[in-house]
Amino acid sequence: MIVGGYDIETTATAIINDCGNQIHFSEYFFGNLLDRLQTDVDQAMNQLNKKINDKFIDSIVFIDITSDLDRLEKFSIAVNSTKIQAEVNQISQDLTTIAMQFEKISASMPTLPTNLVNQTFDDVSIRKQ
Repeated sequence: MIVGGYDIETTATAIINDCGNQIHFSEYFFGNLLDRLQTDVDQAMNQLNKKINDKFIDSIVFIDITSDLDRLEKFSIAVNSTKIQAEVNQISQDLTTIAMQFEKISASMPTLPTNLVNQTFDDVSIRKQ
């Protein structure tokens, strides 16, 4: 049976055989599968980051926040409201911060830090009997 590109029967048989040969699954995992898992996680995170960024960009274009903020700013001047002006400034700053964060997310190449992987490997401390 193949699920998501993985042959489940072969994998289960391999785990059972490894147990019979005194090879712990964690040893096999850290030795053979961790790099693949990290690559798969990186790909998933990059795809998710791109989707979030695309939705954000689409929403800004659709809503036309800049035009609305300009109208609010003109209104605040017309009614001489410093409170509305402060809110408009805060919204502008927040939008700039959000845009910068999405740029950072899109530009990043997420990976598990080497020290985390090494520490996890050391913590598991697999010992053959």
